Amino acid sequence: MVIQYSIRMTVCALVLPLMLLTGCGSGSNGGDSQELINWTGTFCGVGSSLRDDLSSTNDVLRVQLQQGLSPAEIKSSLAENMDELVAQGDKSIQRLDNEAGTPPVDDGTEIAKAVKSKYSNINQQLKDLRAKVQALPAADVNQFTAALKPISQQIADISRDLAGSLEELKQYSGYSDIKEASTKEGEYGTGNVEACKNLQEVRQ
Repeated sequence: MVIQYSIRMTVCALVLPLMLLTGCGSGSNGGDSQELINWTGTFCGVGSSLRDDLSSTNDVLRVQLQQGLSPAEIKSSLAENMDELVAQGDKSIQRLDNEAGTPPVDDGTEIAKAVKSKYSNINQQLKDLRAKVQALPAADVNQFTAALKPISQQIADISRDLAGSLEELKQYSGYSDIKEASTKEGEYGTGNVEACKNLQEVRQ
């Protein structure tokens, strides 16, 4: 009896520290963590919304060119849209900071830093594009058209860059949990699944 009791105590002494260590991880229950599901919903929602605005800007531009609007009219409209895109970029960074924060997964801090860095870079690209739009030579149709094409292409490139933002997290240990969370709805039916699909969809 004494020997059996001693063995049981030894096993408990070994198992308890392991249980405590297991509980010292990220605090996430995999992709089922409601906190992580909410984080993923915000992440996908921010990117999806910005992609929608980028696509809309190019759609409006195509329609205006087909309608034969003057360079001055197109430049004025595009400048307004670029102002809105820059403002949306600023809001995206704020939402990621205030609403999302750090995801409760392994490498969560590194993921949060990488995401913020990406959106800061995108926002700088949008500001650079806005400056190019403001400098468009509206007095000459041929020069205007030539200068407009690469701007439209850059808008599409930024959208494609955003589309790959979820997959870019593959390099981090917490990616599998985030990917799983992207297939689940958040609290109050916040549309996480649709937002994450919309973020990654291929667009013209």
